Amino acid sequence: MSSISPVGNGGVSLPAPVQSIRSQQVSPSTQASGLFKSLAPELDKFKQTGSSQVQLDLPVGEEESVRIKLSIRGGEIRSTFITESPELRDALQKAWPEFSQNNRDRGYRLGDPSFQQSF
Repeated sequence: MSSISPVGNGGVSLPAPVQSIRSQQVSPSTQASGLFKSLAPELDKFKQTGSSQVQLDLPVGEEESVRIKLSIRGGEIRSTFITESPELRDALQKAWPEFSQNNRDRGYRLGDPSFQQSF
């Protein structure tokens, strides 16, 4: 189980129909917010390794994930977000300015991201 799981059930086993209904209640904006919270420490790891590029696959639900490609050019971190869901892609685009500002405040230079559909 991932730390980005949209709905925690405290280890309680729920009947399948309840789990399905609860999963559907998680909005794309909530998924985008959770993804960006998980991405912040990944930026730290990326910078510490000294790598010029990295690819991450972060889950944002029970059956969905977002592929994130990070690269550094001239001290600027560039990112590409790839997802099958148009709604999630839109939510990521809307949530990006806040994430970008928060990380600029942490000392990162983030370039304009690219948002793509499908793997």
